Amino acid sequence: QCHCLVYHLKILYAGKLDGTIVFWKNVELSRGGRNERWDHLGAHQGPITCLLWHTYHNLLFSASTDSTVKAWHVHPGGKHSCVQTMLVHDGTVTALGEHCNVLLTD
Repeated sequence: QCHCLVYHLKILYAGKLDGTIVFWKNVELSRGGRNERWDHLGAHQGPITCLLWHTYHNLLFSASTDSTVKAWHVHPGGKHSCVQTMLVHDGTVTALGEHCNVLLTD
């Protein structure tokens, strides 16, 4: 099951309840065409609660019930790598935001 979505540069990311992120490339949201699943990231130990694309740093952030936020770098060609895992709460991270290039969590 998909719990959250984020779209950036024709890539659609979906955070799932099994702790993974699946993504599709070359997604045209305005067209009714089908897009094949491209790949997935084994992201978290718990369900993913939210995703955020940080345009300035060109990073995807994911948050989870496992109390962590992960930062993902998207390399040319579409490969993703986790560049940082942050333990930010004693419990579930329920929201991500960004203001003046600062990552905000709740």
